[in-house]
Amino acid sequence: MSNSPPLKTLIHQLWKPNFERQGISPTFKPFFVAYIGVEEQREYNNILATLLDKAKQDERHTVVFDNHVPFEVDFDFMNSIKSELQFMDVFHLKNEDLVMFSEDVNPLFVEKLQEVILLAVQNENFSNDSVRNNFITKLLLHVYNHIRPLEFVDLSLGKTNKCIYYGDIEKHDIYLLILLAKMNWDVIYINPLKEPFDLSFSGIEVHLNKQILPIESLRERSGQGTVYERFDSITLGFEEEMEQSLFTDSGLFRPWQFKKSTTKNLFFNSTIIDLENNWNEEARVRQGFDVDGKIVKIPNFFYELEGEYEDTSKYKELVNKLVQAKNVLFSTGKISDFLDISISEEQVLQITFCQLNDGTFDLERLKELPFYNYAPFNDDTENFILKKINETLQDKHLFSQPLTTKTSSLLAWFSP
Repeated sequence: MSNSPPLKTLIHQLWKPNFERQGISPTFKPFFVAYIGVEEQREYNNILATLLDKAKQDERHTVVFDNHVPFEVDFDFMNSIKSELQFMDVFHLKNEDLVMFSEDVNPLFVEKLQEVILLAVQNENFSNDSVRNNFITKLLLHVYNHIRPLEFVDLSLGKTNKCIYYGDIEKHDIYLLILLAKMNWDVIYINPLKEPFDLSFSGIEVHLNKQILPIESLRERSGQGTVYERFDSITLGFEEEMEQSLFTDSGLFRPWQFKKSTTKNLFFNSTIIDLENNWNEEARVRQGFDVDGKIVKIPNFFYELEGEYEDTSKYKELVNKLVQAKNVLFSTGKISDFLDISISEEQVLQITFCQLNDGTFDLERLKELPFYNYAPFNDDTENFILKKINETLQDKHLFSQPLTTKTSSLLAWFSP
C-alpha cells in the first residue's frame, strides 16, 4: 500500500516549504512517486491543469516532460563525452571526470550518476562497452540540455527542485528520473492508463488507482481542465496564529523565518574586549540585535586596530583569533583580495543599459545578461544580494566622492 498522498492532495503539498511537508517526521524526504491510473475521472484534467500551472510558476527549479524526454542533438557534446568515456573508469567515477555543475552540486551529481550507471549495468545487460557508453552519453545529454540550465536549490534552504513526467516513457529514460531522485529532487511520474513496465527496480513508490483513462498528453489534458483556486482552512488560520505568537517578539527564531526580509547594520561602538568576546558569536546574542517587522538589525564591527601590544605574543594571538575564525575574508590591502573587476568593454556596454537614472540597476534586466554571476544562489539570497548592492550605491556616506562614472558603479556587480 502506498504511503504517498492522492495526486489531488500532492499538488497542494509539493511546493510548500520543506519544514511544513516534513511535519512530525524525523527527517524530510522528497517525493519519488509514480501515480498510475486515475483517482477521480471527472477531476483528473483539473488536477493536471493545476499541477502544470504550479510548475510554470516555478520554472527556474522545475522540469516537465510530456510523453518523452526531448532528444536535442549536440554533436560536439556527444562526441566529447564518447571520447572521454573510452579512457574513463565508469565504475569508479571521480569528481573531475565530469564537471557539469557548480562545485557545490557536481560532487553529488557524479556520486549519484555512478550509482545509476551501476544500476543500469545490472538491469540492462548491455551487450558491450559501446552500447553501455551510448546509454551514458544519452543520459548525460539529457542532463546537459534539460537539467543543467535550471537553478539548483539545497534542501537546507527549505525548497527542492522538481521533475514532473507525464505519459509514456522509454525504459532508459527512467534512469534520468532515478538520478534526479537520488540528487534529492521531487520526482513525480504520472500515467493514467498503466504502469509502462515493472518499476520496482527503480525504487519509485507506486501509487496505484483502480480507474484508468487514455494517456493523450499533459498539454491536451491540462488544456481541458481548470486550475484549482487555493483556499486556507480554519485550522491553518489557528496554526498561523500560534506561530505568530511563538515567533514574534519572543526571542525565538527559525532559520527560514526571515528569508524574504532584509537587514540593517548597526556599527558596534566597542572596545577590544568586546571585539574578542563577540567576534565568533551569532549576531542574535550581540547587544543591540533587534527585529522590527521584516528588518533584522545586526550589530557589526567596523574597527581599526592601531599599533600593537607591547607583548607581541598577545597581539599575534588576537590577530590569529580574528583571521582564523569561520567565514572570514582576509585581505593584505589589495583590492583584488575582495573584487574580481575584470570586465570587457562589451560587458560594460551591456550592463549600462540596465542602469537607472539614480545610479542603481534594474535587477530583472541584470538577471538576463549572459555573464550574470548570481543565478546559482537561492532566489531569496540572490535578490537580497542585488538589493544590498543597489542600497550600497545609494549610500552617500560610504564614498569619499560621488560615483560619477558608470564604470565606478559597474564594478560593484562583479564579486559574487
